[in-house]
Amino acid sequence: MVSYSEKYYCGIVIMIFFLRYYEKFVNLNIY
Repeated sequence: MVSYSEKYYCGIVIMIFFLRYYEKFVNLNIY
């Protein structure tokens, strides 16, 4: 069973990677 803190940390890491790739995708569409 995963603890709440570990699940919260994984969610933050996933959001950071998602925002980073989303920013690259938007930049490619703009240029």
